[in-house]
Amino acid sequence: MRLMLCFLLALLTLASAPSDAATRPAIRIGLFPFHSPQHLVAYYDSLRRHFEKALQATVQLETAPSVEDYTSRAIRGDYDVALIPAHFGRLLQVDYRWQPLARYMPDNTVYLITRKQDVIRAPSELKGKVIATHDRDLLMSLAALRWLRERGVSESDIEWLETGGLASSVYAVITSQADAAVTTLSSLSLTRQAELDQLDILVEVGNIPQLYLMANPRMQNHRKAGLRAACDSFRKEGNPVLARVTEKELKSLDAYAAELRMKFAVQPIPRDTRLYR
Repeated sequence: MRLMLCFLLALLTLASAPSDAATRPAIRIGLFPFHSPQHLVAYYDSLRRHFEKALQATVQLETAPSVEDYTSRAIRGDYDVALIPAHFGRLLQVDYRWQPLARYMPDNTVYLITRKQDVIRAPSELKGKVIATHDRDLLMSLAALRWLRERGVSESDIEWLETGGLASSVYAVITSQADAAVTTLSSLSLTRQAELDQLDILVEVGNIPQLYLMANPRMQNHRKAGLRAACDSFRKEGNPVLARVTEKELKSLDAYAAELRMKFAVQPIPRDTRLYR
């Protein structure tokens, strides 16, 4: 009887002991605010669940109400991992020593779209027009602006309408709030056919890299290695491709990162400065 009581007591102790995952600090992944929080959390939930299984740790998905607020939180180190546009990722790497874990593939295609009923047929006809975009500092906006500059249309020639959402930019064109919009192939793929029927593609601007997964520099090396391995296994399970980031790709983003640096007045930190005290 005494042996049986000891055995039952041992079982109760094991049952009440917290699991390893429960005792480890949660990994906070900051999702760039492209869409509503509900849409973001639903879309990236498979990634969250995969990371939890692979790392045996709780993973929390978070976002922010605006691009500026998100950027401030990332720079401050509020997130362990940032799922962020590529040029923002390069800024974090160069100025704050965040490390790239992976990038989403394939590249995204950027378009300038107009209403079918309008007669805009050339870049020069956008002078004096309103161009809608989610945010002026997004890579697709900067790529479109560079494309326009190369064809004689400067930023002072146009008026930006920042809509705060990809779908809202398309809607702004349809409802005549804007004459054109910067959008992407992935965004158009989510647009209803009835709305697409009202739009024309003025031009294909080109391709830009998709989101980067960046690791906070204060994260322990073994945790970063675990995240990289989890990204590799996520790819092998047939999910949206996560590829390793190359140095060539990172350097190609320097001009765009420089524009962000001026906008957010970010100063590179000295090598001997300790982060996040």
